[in-house]
Amino acid sequence: MASNEDRMHVRRNGMDRSIRAFIAIAKHGNVTIAARDIGMAQSSLTKKLRQIEIEFGAPLFERLPRGMRLTNYGQALYRHAIEIDRSYSQAKEEIVAIKTGHVDLLRIGTGPSFSLLYMSRVLDQLRSEFPKTRLILSSPANSSYNERLLAGDLDVVVGRIEAEHLSDKITSTTLATFEHCLVIGDRKGIAHDPPTAADLLDFAWISYSESIEPEPALTNFFHAYGLQPPPLAVSTSSFNTALQLVAAGKYAMIVPNQFQPIVETSGAVAYPIETPLHAYEVGVSVRSSTARYPIVKRLAEILKIELAFGSKLGVER
Repeated sequence: MASNEDRMHVRRNGMDRSIRAFIAIAKHGNVTIAARDIGMAQSSLTKKLRQIEIEFGAPLFERLPRGMRLTNYGQALYRHAIEIDRSYSQAKEEIVAIKTGHVDLLRIGTGPSFSLLYMSRVLDQLRSEFPKTRLILSSPANSSYNERLLAGDLDVVVGRIEAEHLSDKITSTTLATFEHCLVIGDRKGIAHDPPTAADLLDFAWISYSESIEPEPALTNFFHAYGLQPPPLAVSTSSFNTALQLVAAGKYAMIVPNQFQPIVETSGAVAYPIETPLHAYEVGVSVRSSTARYPIVKRLAEILKIELAFGSKLGVER
C-alpha cells in the first residue's frame, strides 16, 4: 500500500540489517550486486554475512566461481526471513492505516471478466472520492493473486475468491456468486432449446481464459449428459475476441451469466443453464494489514453496488 520510497525507507531504517543483508544476497546470488541494492558497502556486507553464519552456526551459501547459492541451511533461513520481511512491512501498513487512513498508491489485481464488466466505473468512482491516490489496475497472468498479495506486489484483488489459497494474513469479502450460461452463434441443426451437449459436439469450443485445459463449467456441462468434453479450439483472455468468433461461426463457449446483456448485442445467443455448472464466489481480497484503509473499504462497497445492478450492463448502460 505504501509508495516505493516509503517501502525502501521502512526497510533501510526499520528492518533488521542482518535479515535484510541475507535476503539481498539470496536474491541476487552476488555480494556486489546485493550491496548496491541495499546501499551497503561490499566489505560491510561480506562482514555481515560472516556474522550471520557464525550466529546460526552453519554455512548459508555455497561460494561458487560465479556467485553464491543457498545451502540447505540457507534455504531454511530464507523461508523464515521472507516471512519476517513481510510481517514487518504489513505491521507498518497497519499502523499507517490506523494513524492516517491515507495511501499514495493502490495496486489492484483483477481478471479479464471484472476488468471488462465493472472496473472502469469502480475506478472512476474511487478516483472522484480519493483524488490523491494513484490507482493501478493489472491482470497478472499465470500467477496466484493471493501469492502476489502476500508478496506485496498487489494491494487488493478483485474477482474470484481463491478459497484453496486462503491465508490468515488475507481478508476476503464475498460479494456475489457467479454462475454460467451457454453462448452460441450458429443455431442451424440445433435440435433442442436450450441446446444439449449432444447438439454441440461438432462445435469448436472456446475457453474464455488462458488455460489449455477445458474449464470446469465446460467439463461439467458435457458430463451432465454422459459425454466427454471436446478439446478446446481457442483459449483467450479477450472476451471481445471470443464473442466475435462465436457470433461469426460455429463456435460455442460458456461464460458467467453477467455477460448475457453483452452477448445479446452481438447477435449470439446466451442460454441460461438451469443446473449450475460451476458456481464460484467473487469479491474483494486484501492483506489483513490494509483492510482498515478507507479506500479499500470503499472499493468493496462500490463493487457490491455494481454487482447488484450487473443485469443492467450492456445496452441499458
